[in-house]
Amino acid sequence: MNSRNLKTLEVDLRVCDALIARIPPRCVAVAESGMHTVDDVRRLSRAGYRAVLIGEWLMTHADPAGLLRELTEGAAA
Repeated sequence: MNSRNLKTLEVDLRVCDALIARIPPRCVAVAESGMHTVDDVRRLSRAGYRAVLIGEWLMTHADPAGLLRELTEGAAA
């Protein structure tokens, strides 16, 4: 589910919240765009998303390796 409006390029994670129920249980739900904190990822995980696309966040983060460690350690908890 892409939270970016491709016409305006605005990002709103509430799109993911609103549309998760439309993704069939047999499908892997992927949230795309708009994650800026580990709490965003945790919230989306609690909502039912099983993967996230974090390209921009990862590429602009001061410590990409640290960010990945933080995200993967949190996933294991």
